[in-house]
Amino acid sequence: MVHFSPGFETTTAPAAGMLNSVVEEGLENFKIYSVHRLTPPAVETLVKQGTKFHGLIDPGHVSTIIGVKGWEYITTEYGIPQVIAGFEPVDMLLAILLLLKMVKAGEARIINEYTRAVRYEGNVTAQRLVDKFFEVKDARWRALGVMPKSGLELKKEWKELEIRTYYDPEVPKLPDLEKGCLCGAILRGLALPPQCPHFGKTCTPRQPIGPCMVSYEGTCSIFYKYGALF
Repeated sequence: MVHFSPGFETTTAPAAGMLNSVVEEGLENFKIYSVHRLTPPAVETLVKQGTKFHGLIDPGHVSTIIGVKGWEYITTEYGIPQVIAGFEPVDMLLAILLLLKMVKAGEARIINEYTRAVRYEGNVTAQRLVDKFFEVKDARWRALGVMPKSGLELKKEWKELEIRTYYDPEVPKLPDLEKGCLCGAILRGLALPPQCPHFGKTCTPRQPIGPCMVSYEGTCSIFYKYGALF
């Protein structure tokens, strides 16, 4: 069995828990294909590349794992205000309000709006499991390029659980984006989806050509469905 394991900190923790069970039970017919990514290092890279963030609304599910602590350095080192938010409409509205107040006052703090689920230190048990099996590496993000220390791979002592140890097929070199696709600029907040020449024409949720349209959570996909309301 090969488990394809993508996702951010939220899915890395259960993947590590699964690997722990595999090791404890001595299963020999289980391998993983890990392509996990880390959120704060990606944000830091964008900041270093010159992306100007007025403030950040941090995802609640990621924050349940890494805690407030995992985001702190973005504020202390780069002076960016942040609000950790839940997913209910009232959570988002409150997060926007809190962030706007900080921006208006010229304050750079991190506020945990999602206190019912997020602790300062995060989920320490999950963090220990992730640290047991994974180590940090540089990783490529589609439309954004290689970001330092933003990916995870299995540690050397667990390489027998990684399917690429046995089968590592050559991946054909293809263009990262279709010609004219503005997904990279859209993800950085430098362009809006309708400014892309493909948006709503050659690129739709039914026939996506860019990563911002592929996922139903993608910026272009959301704008395609709800943009008329903005």
